[in-house]
Amino acid sequence: MANNIYGLWSYVDKGYNVPEYKISLSDAQRKILVEERMKNAKALYLIQYAVKDTIFLRIMRANTAKEAWEIMQQEFHRDSKVRSIKFQSLRRDFENLKMKDNELVKDYFSKIIKIVNQMKSYGEEISNEKIVQKILVSLNDNFYDIVTIIEETKDLSNLTIEQLMGSLESHEQRKNRQSNDEYVMETTLIAAKFSLIQEEIKRNGSMKKAEGKDEEDSPKYKGTENKLFCKICKRTNYDSADCYFKGKAQCWICKKFGHVRKNCRFKKADVEIANFGKDDTEESLF
Repeated sequence: MANNIYGLWSYVDKGYNVPEYKISLSDAQRKILVEERMKNAKALYLIQYAVKDTIFLRIMRANTAKEAWEIMQQEFHRDSKVRSIKFQSLRRDFENLKMKDNELVKDYFSKIIKIVNQMKSYGEEISNEKIVQKILVSLNDNFYDIVTIIEETKDLSNLTIEQLMGSLESHEQRKNRQSNDEYVMETTLIAAKFSLIQEEIKRNGSMKKAEGKDEEDSPKYKGTENKLFCKICKRTNYDSADCYFKGKAQCWICKKFGHVRKNCRFKKADVEIANFGKDDTEESLF
């Protein structure tokens, strides 16, 4: 203990005597009293400096090191049954502790060290090797490779917690850089794929547009774009009302205007074709 190193444990354990009548003290007694007060103040300071802020609030009103020590004994030691229950709870927490998937190495190490220090305060000494083994078996799957390497190449009995933490943090940083590189590559591939899809859509749209234009330019669609289109002679640039052939007969055989079927000069050929179909039925069917 720090107080024992400075030779101050007696002021923590037993305190010091303050004379009742300070006026009647000799110079030598006054000098001794001043030294006693200085040593007590030093012991009290070391206690206050060593504890956390939450504990300091409980002992800040103590005037002597002995008084502060008794307050902490009452607060933390209590009876043996309470201590045993608390210790078993800490041991269970230590055994069940596992690293989370997204947890950082330094944060997990802080949890381990905190529980180890609490167990030490109850008299349980945990060896460095046991702490190292606990960390290695409780890491998440992201550290599987590095754990295997450490177990096969390192002497765990001589491996310190600080060395283990350094190795794991280096591995963690490499993993993070690799993940960032993979993310950038994946994003680039997605962007390239999206660009190709856009080009394909644009190309297909241009082809369809060209095909549509060709169809419009075909004889079937000629004249559909013009407002003036004759429905009689199927010509453009003028309306049906202005057509020269308006009101004139149209031959069903030659499709020309000015005569009917019976006067068509192609009638004879039409009749011969019809008769050929009647006379030679079997040959036609064949």
